[in-house]
Amino acid sequence: MKTEKDLEILKKASITAAQRRQILKQDRRKKFKDLAIQDTNNSSIASKRSVEKLYLPKLDWNKSESDQGNGNETQLEYFKYFVRKGPKRSPCINRGYWLRLHAIRSRLDSIIGGTSGNILIINLGCGYDPLAFQLLDKKNVSSRMYHERVSFLDIDYEEMIATKSKIIRETAELSNITGKEIPTSSDFDSTEYNSPKYKTKICNLNDSKSFNNLIQTMDISDSNLIKVFIAEVSLAYMAPEKADEIIQICGNLEKSHFIIMEQLIPQGVNEPFSKQMLKHFKKNDSPLQCVLKYQTIESQKNRFEKLNFNYVNAGDMFQLWLQTSDELISKVEKIQPFDELEEFHLFSHHYILCHATNDSEFVFTPKYKFVDNKSLDKQFKIYNDKNVKIRDLGFDIKRRFGTSIMSENYKNIDSIIYNSGCNPARLDSTIKIGLDVEIDNFKDNIELLENNSDTGLFPTARMCHSFTTLSDTEAIVIGGRTGPNQSIWDSWIYHLETRKWRKINDSLTSRYRHASCSLGKDRILVVGGVVDAIDNNKSIFAIYDKTTNKIECCEPQNSKGSCIKTVFTSLVSSAIASLRGISGTTTVAIIGGESDGKTIQDTLTIYSYKDKMLRFTRQFQCPLFKRYGSQIAFIDDTHILIVGGTSDTILFGQDSTIAIADITTGEAYGVHIPDSIWENSPICFVGSSLQRVSSNKFVIVGGGATCYGFGSISSNIFELDISL
Repeated sequence: MKTEKDLEILKKASITAAQRRQILKQDRRKKFKDLAIQDTNNSSIASKRSVEKLYLPKLDWNKSESDQGNGNETQLEYFKYFVRKGPKRSPCINRGYWLRLHAIRSRLDSIIGGTSGNILIINLGCGYDPLAFQLLDKKNVSSRMYHERVSFLDIDYEEMIATKSKIIRETAELSNITGKEIPTSSDFDSTEYNSPKYKTKICNLNDSKSFNNLIQTMDISDSNLIKVFIAEVSLAYMAPEKADEIIQICGNLEKSHFIIMEQLIPQGVNEPFSKQMLKHFKKNDSPLQCVLKYQTIESQKNRFEKLNFNYVNAGDMFQLWLQTSDELISKVEKIQPFDELEEFHLFSHHYILCHATNDSEFVFTPKYKFVDNKSLDKQFKIYNDKNVKIRDLGFDIKRRFGTSIMSENYKNIDSIIYNSGCNPARLDSTIKIGLDVEIDNFKDNIELLENNSDTGLFPTARMCHSFTTLSDTEAIVIGGRTGPNQSIWDSWIYHLETRKWRKINDSLTSRYRHASCSLGKDRILVVGGVVDAIDNNKSIFAIYDKTTNKIECCEPQNSKGSCIKTVFTSLVSSAIASLRGISGTTTVAIIGGESDGKTIQDTLTIYSYKDKMLRFTRQFQCPLFKRYGSQIAFIDDTHILIVGGTSDTILFGQDSTIAIADITTGEAYGVHIPDSIWENSPICFVGSSLQRVSSNKFVIVGGGATCYGFGSISSNIFELDISL
């Protein structure tokens, strides 16, 4: 059925029939794209409803005093009126959407606390966001500071505004908050909502003239009125020049503030998470456009400064997390078991929170002011393919957060034995990965080592555990976890020759996300990890001795043999490697890890082990060492290879995902991943495993991530040939 606009186009005699059909086709495509963009609201609002049900009651948000005045409080809910069914979301998505809610609210708190006078909040592309009702509801004691000072204007497509206005009229809990609706002579009486403190208006933001006319009609140019424009992932789908026109119109008004949250791609379009994010929105017919022009925080700052907002405070979402009080973070972390910090890092580094204003009297106070993160750019030298050759072996084992050992010269071909991990469910199997790289189909190198009928004769499903060589014929699995905060206590010996497992202890240690390395025959060093509260051995450093089948505390000593205060108070998901020297001394290197429940260490620490004594040698700092969940291996006596992981302050890219460090000087070099691999190969070194397979060859196996709500990525097996 043709619309009036379609008929109008067809009536134009000045164009040919073919041109008419093309115009109609383009118009239909535009309408479909607009609907696809509007549909992103449905997913977002459902996720926020999940947070409203699970998070907000435990964080004292939206509390209402009892009508009886007896001091009892009840929980107010607002998203439920716009979401038919309360969905369940993953821990990472829940935490991410809570952070999005906190982001907007924290910037509004900054404005309400740093100004005086009336405030009009204009929500651009508002969707079904009930922010206005949260802040205007006089029953809501959590928003008391807003009640008398703010009013709202919600702007969006006609379909969105019509539905939202209808829901408000039909829901007494919402219409009671806004107050009695005021009749208007507008043509959109049936679709728009008009009350003293809350209004909805129809506007396609792609039409800047229409938006400017709307702003002029609303008569909000009063210099005493504080204008706050919010664009939470709404301008992101527009062509950047069109979005900029909207921002500039807002910047032309006195005492304007602009709060924008949208995507970042700080390491370009081919960084694995970025690539998956862009692919997701394109597949859903709502491609991200602004981020292709404004890829970094710095470019966003420059954007707003050029568009009449001279004062800009911007950071990524993990900077916001680090800025959040310890008390609030502690409450958040108790709400839901959570062990997806790598994925939370990746999500957070891909979203900007920017608060810009043209009010010269407004001050970004320390509580809300972002501190610029040091960029990795030009801070280190880079090894190119003359020094490090990287080869994609063309096969993906579809596992992450498992762990591996080398099985040397098995059937005259070196193999990697990889145990457990997840995809995304936890796995209990062990696979042998042959390293015959000349084979026609690398998949033929993969062999499953256990049968389901052997249940009980091999380790149960687990992840974030350790698998470490004890001798030429044996290796040990220690700890790991099932679900978040559900540690595993048992330990298993694996016999490389017989391919059989033997359980050796049901209560050795409860650690997961620990690191371990060989200290020579029958001994391994176990470092850090998350330790169960009832585990008696909570030492950061512990040594397992096969001869006694015990794990005992090990306090590092200084060069004089005196015990020293441990450099770390805790250490989770660090990377460790050891190298046994001719003299019998084992050199141990430890990189990164989370040290206080919030901060990732930027250190490379060197120890030596001999005669059952672990000695601290030296420590270096570098942004390239600031990693959580990375892998390292010795290249030679003085150099280590560093692979993957994530960071709290930076997103690793093509020249920093892999690095090499000199353990005698602390100097670090990035390794350039060739364009052909970075752009075309499945690559994601999160939860991966690294093995040295010969004097100059290394293999990276496994790895991947769930990219927020954008789908999952997984990594091929890669071979590195290093010549320093």
